[in-house]
Amino acid sequence: KLGTQGTPAFVLGIPDVRIARFGILNPLGKIYDYHFSGEFVERFVPGRAYWVRLTGDALLVIEASDVDRTQPFRIANEPVWDLNELDVGWQQIGNPFPFAVDASAVQILLPDGKTLSLQEAIQRQVILNLAYQFTGDLNAPYAAMDLSDWTMQPFTGYWVFKFQPCSFVVVPSPSSRKRQRIAKGEGRTVAALEIWGDEVELPYRLAVNNGGEPLPAPPAAPGMTAWAGFVGDGRSGLPLMEIPASKFARWQLVVHSSKPNSPVTLRWRTNGGKATQLLLTDPQTHRTVALIGNGKFTFKTDDQRKRALLLQVRSLTDLPLRIVEVKVTRLLGRGFIVQGRLTIPAKVQGEIRTLTGRLVRTLPSSDEPGSSIRLFWDGRSADGKVLPKTVLLLHLKAFDLWGRETQRVVVLR
Repeated sequence: KLGTQGTPAFVLGIPDVRIARFGILNPLGKIYDYHFSGEFVERFVPGRAYWVRLTGDALLVIEASDVDRTQPFRIANEPVWDLNELDVGWQQIGNPFPFAVDASAVQILLPDGKTLSLQEAIQRQVILNLAYQFTGDLNAPYAAMDLSDWTMQPFTGYWVFKFQPCSFVVVPSPSSRKRQRIAKGEGRTVAALEIWGDEVELPYRLAVNNGGEPLPAPPAAPGMTAWAGFVGDGRSGLPLMEIPASKFARWQLVVHSSKPNSPVTLRWRTNGGKATQLLLTDPQTHRTVALIGNGKFTFKTDDQRKRALLLQVRSLTDLPLRIVEVKVTRLLGRGFIVQGRLTIPAKVQGEIRTLTGRLVRTLPSSDEPGSSIRLFWDGRSADGKVLPKTVLLLHLKAFDLWGRETQRVVVLR
């Protein structure tokens, strides 16, 4: 056997195995991240959850002789963040017993010594009402479970969120349940988004669902070098991993990377047909991309390891493509400025024609879709000749990213 009892090498039978544990990294700055060395990963402690990187099969040697299976077990963090002001936010815990335990056998201990049931702690906003289990499935790496109907399985790690300092206390009451029930129905997935960072091992997955409830975004796994969460739409609280495909919503997609100025690729797969419109806009470049079918969008994070994108969720049945609020301003001397607005982002083409339809000039326009129109005509024909004063027609055409087209004709005098 390698190492002493409780050390990763002893438990896994592998020397120099890589272990990670999420926790407080900088107490002064209140920064939380993964520990890969030091006190947090020197020994496996019952009730705490760890990430283990294995390159092959391993036979676990788990004795846990220091756990009294007849007494309630308090899941304590490392001393630096146990039942104090740092004992908040996302944390990972595990079942200290070798048998499953139902939610009714789990209590919450407060710093003043009072205990609450899980339901009471949720109602008082001491803890979040969900727990997450990492599945390793690329299509659904995190499974969310309702804490009020939770079953703690043995040898399984869970993400939990603490709004206030507290500890989970597990009573050794074996459960008769065979399988864990997954949290509230997710609904049908309209769009699955994957965040791929630089030198990534696993992508971080988000989703837009037709139905279901929003789900908060837990921290990324150690193998993920980029991750993201939805914020906004008038909501406060934690960034979200899954959002509903409402008729109209504007979300900020905040992307993070493990290193500054890192390339990140957003890949998507949609299943919403043409009933739901998803538009992703980069505010820095003003580039807009329609999330249709399968595709990808690559960008870089900034010096602060962040990048914010805008996602608009709309129902096409409620938002037809229209050119509205067109205003024509005649300039002194000659020429016109044409301004207007589009009901949804689209590419615009402008043509100056005579009353009989003959093309006089095609106006320059942007190749990127936008929501506003601003065109300039200097009063000259395509060959640069100044035209005499006469009545002409401005033909405006707009093409959205879903192939729809609309037109509008404006008289120029």
